[in-house]
Amino acid sequence: MMPSCNAHVTVNEIDSSIFGKRVLDIRNFDSATDIAALEAGSILPLQPWYACCKIPSSDCAGIHLLESAGFRYVETQLVLSFRVKSLYPSNPFPQYIFEEVCDQQTLSRVIDIATSSIIDDRIANDPLLGPLYAGKRYGAYLARSMESPDQHLYALKNGQNGDIVGFKSHRYLPDGSVQLLLGGLRDDCKGSGLAPLLEHLEFSTLLAAGIKRGVTAVSARNLAIMNLEIAGFGFKVKESLVVLRKMYAT
Repeated sequence: MMPSCNAHVTVNEIDSSIFGKRVLDIRNFDSATDIAALEAGSILPLQPWYACCKIPSSDCAGIHLLESAGFRYVETQLVLSFRVKSLYPSNPFPQYIFEEVCDQQTLSRVIDIATSSIIDDRIANDPLLGPLYAGKRYGAYLARSMESPDQHLYALKNGQNGDIVGFKSHRYLPDGSVQLLLGGLRDDCKGSGLAPLLEHLEFSTLLAAGIKRGVTAVSARNLAIMNLEIAGFGFKVKESLVVLRKMYAT
């Protein structure tokens, strides 16, 4: 019997494919949810390996309810909104260019940067999962950004020697806005001033496409990106979410 509540359980097809096991997403969970009925009626019949739930950080009772059912905290996320605007009058590093990724060789180089440089990730920092699983996810999601018609993946390249030092990806939304997805810089380029440039070049690309507003989600662990986007570029905090997960023995 299905539970009568607002909570909704879906299979995350991409993560399930990556891990070779059933991964579930739980949406619209709150403290009024009958967690036992939800598990019995909507979760366990799908034979999950991993279930993830994002819940507003203000819903302390809902968080405690998930914890009582064996869910564990893995991350706090901030959902940010922003207006797309020109950040610089001109490119302060003219030797760097922002090119769309369209081939497997460039994609492979971008994935190498992602797997070696992104450390503020709920999968990478989960003691039961770790960087190996996180790297597999980066590869799959970046490949989808290159291939999907509503998504785009760009590489930050030194035009003088062809060296790729960073990347950004985003998705166009049906309402005419954009969702910023993954992004990063090679470790030896962090602190060089290229992070603001990467944001500037992405925004310039969005403005050229007529995009004027967007959203993104960042881990509260990632102080550098929060300082850059909130303090530096005026992004606004729209929502604070707690991410919890449960591992199932299947």
